[in-house]
Amino acid sequence: MKGEQGYIMQNIYDQARSRLPQRKGMVVFLSLVLILALIFWCPTLWAAPEKEKPAKKPVPAPGANTTTGSSIKSSAINDSNINAALKRADEMMKKGEVDGPLKILVSVYEYSKDVLSTVKFFQGHYEKAVNDPTTA
Repeated sequence: MKGEQGYIMQNIYDQARSRLPQRKGMVVFLSLVLILALIFWCPTLWAAPEKEKPAKKPVPAPGANTTTGSSIKSSAINDSNINAALKRADEMMKKGEVDGPLKILVSVYEYSKDVLSTVKFFQGHYEKAVNDPTTA
């Protein structure tokens, strides 16, 4: 029996040894598949780190511009905050910003256009009232 068990064990050992090259090939193949899966699934593992850009100030929403101490919205330009808006646009241009000052100046332009059209309207009515013989 002892000899028979030895023969069986040797047979099992020989079979396992004969399959060893197949196992090595399978291990190499699975390792490559795992590495490729990680590379394509998670490209940040092999990507170069991004260079940090200097921190930019958050760009205000298109309708909102801020000044020191007060908030100026492009649609809320009026007589009391027009000077502050112009100063803020000037400061921003000195810092090299373009979009913010442009939005402020466009809103000031729209406000000025509205004021001038209102003045023109009332000027016409004023001249009619002054030149009308019934009101003089």
